[in-house]
Amino acid sequence: MPYRGMAYEMDGYFTLPDGTVVEGVTEVEYTPTAEDVEQGRIEVFYTGWFEGYQDETTVEASHRTTAWEYVWPDFYFLERLSADVAPAEISLTVRHRNGARRLEEPTYAWTLPDAATQVEASGDAKRVFWLEEPGVYPIEVIVRDARGHETVVEQEIVLGRPAPYDIELSYTASNRYERAPLEVRVRPSVRGGHPRDRVIHHRYYSNGEVITDGSMYGTTTLEAGTHYLMYELETQMGTTARQILPIEVAENQVPVCELEVSESSRDWRISADCQDPDGRVREYRWTVDGEPTGRTGYRLSVNKRDYEALPLVEVIAVDDAGAESAPVQVP
Repeated sequence: MPYRGMAYEMDGYFTLPDGTVVEGVTEVEYTPTAEDVEQGRIEVFYTGWFEGYQDETTVEASHRTTAWEYVWPDFYFLERLSADVAPAEISLTVRHRNGARRLEEPTYAWTLPDAATQVEASGDAKRVFWLEEPGVYPIEVIVRDARGHETVVEQEIVLGRPAPYDIELSYTASNRYERAPLEVRVRPSVRGGHPRDRVIHHRYYSNGEVITDGSMYGTTTLEAGTHYLMYELETQMGTTARQILPIEVAENQVPVCELEVSESSRDWRISADCQDPDGRVREYRWTVDGEPTGRTGYRLSVNKRDYEALPLVEVIAVDDAGAESAPVQVP
């Protein structure tokens, strides 16, 4: 029908993509064909003029648009887990493929496990939540659109139990004979546990008494006997684990000494031959005629000008554990 909204009446016609001509209207509807969808685009033309002046005023306008088919797609979950063992943060997003890229007024009805905590909605199609215990957890989302389509999307979240902590203890000792007094430095090697967990505290015990608190290394000095060192850890997630290390400390063996005497025209020379089976001799304590000499080496000289005959000479050897040998004398 003619357009009368102006001082001059207008008339014209639409030319549709399939070649159909529609005259005398200002609006037209067109449903794309399969061929249009395959080509991907359609173009509609309108030819118009002022009545009575067709030859002078005729103009043509066009409108292009994309032609596509609304196909209900396949749906799936995009899943991200902070760990495959409990506790874990779960992130689920509903995605679709093989159909329309943009849905018409979609809605998402989520059904999460009762055990889900700290639930956060990041848009209608995404949920983030925590699961604290191992188990199998079903998830369901019903997706609908304004055209009456509906799909149930299902998923199972399977969370295992963290591996128990496996702790190995090793130590270094102050002497290779492992005899008293023995200074030890203990170090742990920790495996297992939750992959997102971490150790936040270390503690060591010796025979039930705390010896080190807060350090990864445990240090103590042990006397002869059997000792049980225990290492204990605490983690950020509240787990406690322990391991025991038995250490057998031997009694210290004192040095055994023999004296050798040689003589010159001016003095007597005494040499101490001392053997320490589990360490070394640290010093020698000499006395001459009952008086300390202050000498600490393994040899001693006695001047003949001071004595008519060799006086009583005694030596005691002190080992690296501070133990003293039995005194040895000459003559």
